[in-house]
Amino acid sequence: MILNSDFKFIAAYRDNQVKDIIACLKTIPGRYDMKDIHRLRVRIKRLRAIYRLTEFIYPAEFRAGDYYRLFKPVFKTAGLIRESQVNLRLLKRYNNTDKLRKSFSDYISKLMPVWEAGLEEAILSFSLEALYEQEKTAGSILMRDTGPRLTDMMTDYIYYETNRIKNFYDTKDNAGHIHDVRIILKNIKPVLGLLVHFDNSRFDSDTCRRLDKTEGIIGKWHDRYILSDSLGVFYNTSEKKSDRLKKEYRDMRRKLNRSNNRSLDRINESLDSTLGLFG
Repeated sequence: MILNSDFKFIAAYRDNQVKDIIACLKTIPGRYDMKDIHRLRVRIKRLRAIYRLTEFIYPAEFRAGDYYRLFKPVFKTAGLIRESQVNLRLLKRYNNTDKLRKSFSDYISKLMPVWEAGLEEAILSFSLEALYEQEKTAGSILMRDTGPRLTDMMTDYIYYETNRIKNFYDTKDNAGHIHDVRIILKNIKPVLGLLVHFDNSRFDSDTCRRLDKTEGIIGKWHDRYILSDSLGVFYNTSEKKSDRLKKEYRDMRRKLNRSNNRSLDRINESLDSTLGLFG
């Protein structure tokens, strides 16, 4: 079979994600650099999006969950570290939180060695052989359709995913649904980013830009939501609560909740605009 340029572009994209994942698996242990952990999780999300696309095209032969299973231990344990890093960085942006920041940072410092050990164990048990084998299989399945048909199927996939968002649309101010929408946008983004490079694509770089903007707005909401939730877990498990800590904690939770409530209209407006790009 002679592969067309569109498929070669997808194959190169997949290969780059795999190479980056392997590089991160080598550099993270002992360092746990914030950028490396973030890069690892982003690359896994991109591969997962390609797996979902493959399942969409070949539902009887391919299950995205079966292929994602290899990454799950690394992804989830890396997520604990990444989440704590983002929480601490975000908390520093707020004034009058010195006691809360110190206590929360101490709390994270006690948990971090456990999370780092868990991530190192997950990395050590990660099978590169299994990764190469499943990527070979996934690639051989996806390459069955090339040219215009592959472009059409990718386009159908994007419409399918945006329709899933529309199914949440009447209740999109619900926190659970915003989480769902965020995940779907992350499934769409890599495929859309590939598709805009194809000659017969219905979408362009402006579509990517506007979707990225919406994802960014929801991402900021998500970071505040996670910080608020994490502070709640920290506070409820704290044995000693000074009056100052109680005040800073309650004030911080109120600030985060107010910010997220105010951002709902902006999320709705941006989602409405973005979904309009897909009919």
